[in-house]
Amino acid sequence: MFSLLGLLQCIPGPISCELVFIAGSLIYYVRCQSLKVYAIVAAQIVPMLILLNQIGDQKLWICLSIFIVAWIGQFIGHKIEGKKPSFTADIQFLWIGPLWIFS
Repeated sequence: MFSLLGLLQCIPGPISCELVFIAGSLIYYVRCQSLKVYAIVAAQIVPMLILLNQIGDQKLWICLSIFIVAWIGQFIGHKIEGKKPSFTADIQFLWIGPLWIFS
């Protein structure tokens, strides 16, 4: 999630892409009807944004590297586990993942 937010910050435009993504994610989590879920997500996002704003000029390459290594690691883990990633069956599991880490 950190790397995705960083990559979205690197997209130029009149509207901040990462803030659109965050707003959409928060709307999704509000629909889960749990204040605890919403608080956990907000607690994740704020430190990530602070750190991303401190990285500086190398943000694109740092976030791209993290993104690629993390996905490779995820697929290696699923191969070892012998299970397909949940999001292959339902895309909403990409949004559930960050919550699963905190559970």
